[in-house]
Amino acid sequence: MSSSKLLDIKNYIGLTGDTPIRFIASDVDGTLVNDAKSVDPEVVAAVRAARESGIRVAIASGRAWHEMDDIIDAMPCLRYFVCTNGAYVMDKEEQKELVHISFDKTRAVDLVRKLMTYGVFVEAYVKAEIFGQYPVVGNETAQAEHFFRPNIRPFILKTRTMVPDLIAHLESLPEGPEKIQIFYGDEAISKRILADLRDEFQGAATDGKGRERFYDVLESSEGNLEFVLPHTTKGTAVEALANHWGYTPDEVMTIGDSENDLEMLELAGYSFAMENGEEKVKRMAKYIAPSNGEAGVLQVLEQYLKER
Repeated sequence: MSSSKLLDIKNYIGLTGDTPIRFIASDVDGTLVNDAKSVDPEVVAAVRAARESGIRVAIASGRAWHEMDDIIDAMPCLRYFVCTNGAYVMDKEEQKELVHISFDKTRAVDLVRKLMTYGVFVEAYVKAEIFGQYPVVGNETAQAEHFFRPNIRPFILKTRTMVPDLIAHLESLPEGPEKIQIFYGDEAISKRILADLRDEFQGAATDGKGRERFYDVLESSEGNLEFVLPHTTKGTAVEALANHWGYTPDEVMTIGDSENDLEMLELAGYSFAMENGEEKVKRMAKYIAPSNGEAGVLQVLEQYLKER
């Protein structure tokens, strides 16, 4: 992997060489949207221009399908949505599930039960919906202020269905969730959970004794931890879409900022980490784009479309 470079026309325009980009997959939070969770109208225009030039553009996010309404409203030209870190992929135009991979329900319930012992907010992604439970009954306003950062709190409260008993609710459903997530509210609790529940075999299908692993733990953004299926990532979903359309990795561009973007950045011939992204993500990517506060995705797309 070549060293990362700040976005520069000469470096970047290696993209207009012998292998043109035919498919772009972009993360949402920390990448496509700014910290206020809004999409710059110029970004919308650049995505539309990419689509009109014949490039397929897809969203690749840790969000559930139900959380994509703001992106769909802002960018109606988009058709394909990789949701829940690749476990749920939707074709918006056909309203069709292209991928749906879920946890074993019994093991997922056991994990939720364990996570609740830490006194954190726990939620489960089930297809389009997210069901959540506060650690104690009552005083939900104070708990929301404790667990959810101010810039994401309205979005979280709008997109979650709070239930009084998450375990009972999950047990009543016909299948397990695609993802389990917590908001911890206290960095010391996060460190404790990682020490207790994150093993040394992240990304592997089996542990050191050949036993099947149940989950990976991802630090996708400040304040939360994601428990996801091993080998079900944004990268596997982006690769599946590229294969379906007959594209090679060299014809794919991916853009992201967090740990849950690593696999799709590693896959793509042209990978961009946001300047505001995690250091491990910047090390993985071939290029570094300006931050989401500077409409970095816009600058990447504009420069490519200008020079192709």
